Amino acid sequence: MPVLQLQTSRPVHAVKRRLRGGGLSGSITRRPSSCDDDGGAGAAPTAEAPVPRALNHLLHRAAQRADASVERALASLVLTARQFAVLDEVERHADDSQIRLGAKTGIDRSTLVNIIDRLQRRGLIERHRSQFDRRESVLRLTDAGREILEIARPAVRLANEALMASVPHEQQGAFLSQLEQFVDRAD
Repeated sequence: MPVLQLQTSRPVHAVKRRLRGGGLSGSITRRPSSCDDDGGAGAAPTAEAPVPRALNHLLHRAAQRADASVERALASLVLTARQFAVLDEVERHADDSQIRLGAKTGIDRSTLVNIIDRLQRRGLIERHRSQFDRRESVLRLTDAGREILEIARPAVRLANEALMASVPHEQQGAFLSQLEQFVDRAD
């Protein structure tokens, strides 16, 4: 992985202090490392090279856009994108524990408990003790939960189609497949 070097005329301790407090001016340049393909022999150590956009930032922005689109689609049902994801996952894997549900949805434990509490108060989900491990709660949809999911799915499908419209049709399958692979490998 390339090493990034900050080019500035300030002493290192001043740079660190300014980084912590913000307000640092200077330029970031790519410095070849022994990990580079060419063994670090190609470019000069201070040669300016553009820093690519951070993958985490691009994925975060894409997730924000997708969440906003799904939230708008579900607004009339008074359902959030995460609540939909929980209902959908509970239907797919009935009697799964809250712990496994958190792992499958990527929702942290405290947020998931809050979401489940809200869905339970609305009568969309039931929480029971596991017959195999009394310390675990398992989740099931109620009839009302299944009904709202049936109404929500077409709305989410339309929101997803609108999001995918920015990707050329012939590339959509590959795009989704690669995104699924990325997410599955990260888990």
